[in-house]
Amino acid sequence: MPLKLALPRSTTPKDPARCTLDIRMESPPLVFLGSPETSSGALASGILKLTILHQPFIKVHTLKLQLIKRITVLHPAISHCSACAGSKEVLQTWDLAANTTYRPGTQHWPFSWLFPGSLPASVSNRYIKLEYYLEATLCYGTPEGGISPSKPEVLKFPLQLKRAAIPSPDTIHKRIFPPTNLVANITLPSTLHPHGAALMEVTMTGFAQNDGNDWKINRVTWRLEEHMQFSCQPCERHRDLVKPRPIEEKRILSTQDLQSGWKFIDNQMFLSTQINTSSLREPSCDVEIPAPFSLKVSHHLIFETIVNRKKNVAGNNMGNARILRVSVVQPLTTPAGLGISWDEECPPVFESVGPAPPAYT
Repeated sequence: MPLKLALPRSTTPKDPARCTLDIRMESPPLVFLGSPETSSGALASGILKLTILHQPFIKVHTLKLQLIKRITVLHPAISHCSACAGSKEVLQTWDLAANTTYRPGTQHWPFSWLFPGSLPASVSNRYIKLEYYLEATLCYGTPEGGISPSKPEVLKFPLQLKRAAIPSPDTIHKRIFPPTNLVANITLPSTLHPHGAALMEVTMTGFAQNDGNDWKINRVTWRLEEHMQFSCQPCERHRDLVKPRPIEEKRILSTQDLQSGWKFIDNQMFLSTQINTSSLREPSCDVEIPAPFSLKVSHHLIFETIVNRKKNVAGNNMGNARILRVSVVQPLTTPAGLGISWDEECPPVFESVGPAPPAYT
């Protein structure tokens, strides 16, 4: 077999970088506390850096920083229409420099913006993607290029916006199952978090009946479901050609089937189990995006138990069997951390400080 020799390939050396752009965020993670109606927003602040390399100077024609909200529909109604495939909205623009000459070194420009609490959080699934990012555009010229504007340098810096519920006490859900006397009280945390664990406590009463036929539990099942509703409306030009098709999807994130583990005390059933959300596969937190690209993601906890009627005089199960089902809305959000919003962390300003107490004489 003849031996093949690899010939060296001619490579064209790349032009050295004349300048670099960088963004350093100084604010904490962007988290909305509370619902869109009550949240005070999230404060974002950072510094844009421009570093000049290997040049005696450069002339900056324009340096602009934009905060952009972008929605991308992965399966639009009209695939070749950009308006049906998503939208792009510029939330804020900073004109940082224009027609200015800079020497070698690093230049800094601070920026800050308050995200309104009514904005939806970042989301990405197989139907839609909502993202926020900073985009810096630099148009400059160098001495060797005749100071004419060259190809703009563009830096894209993604931002992750999340929403968290304000910490609150556990919620007690009470359900009555007529015509029986059975009553269920389910204690759940106010919200669940991805990749965590929570305790669920169940208390049931009313097992003893006046006719002597008591109820007995055979099985207990619970599951955490994710409900998603998505509807993509075509643009104005294609609205008469294509009708929107709403999509509803349900999937089970976590489930458990118990045939034992509860205890009876004075005809009351007590059950304590753990809801493990650490094994959730790509969970989506609760989010709601308005039309035309409407998306709503919610989570529900379903608790089911099978009970049989029995006679006290005979130990065998007999009579009717019933399936008792409880469905409650269980929010799934990002952990709130300390639960302190940006406006509560700021020190008071001079106008908000009251008068000093009277001096002692």
